[in-house]
Amino acid sequence: TRIIDRTFISNGKRWIIDFKTGSEEEEAQNQHRQQVNNYAELLAGKSQEPIRCGLYYLASGNWLEWDYPL
Repeated sequence: TRIIDRTFISNGKRWIIDFKTGSEEEEAQNQHRQQVNNYAELLAGKSQEPIRCGLYYLASGNWLEWDYPL
């Protein structure tokens, strides 16, 4: 089972956003990015728009974003 925190289309791009309350250390960030990339992989076959991914760390307000390569 996969639960995507937020996905929407804006300005011709599909966004996939995951909100995090845990660690922002490099290893954790890499795991979080992989989780969002897995969501993007699932949606890539159902969406024709380019995909942007994002992580938002609630405790610090830190925002990370990247393009998912199709």
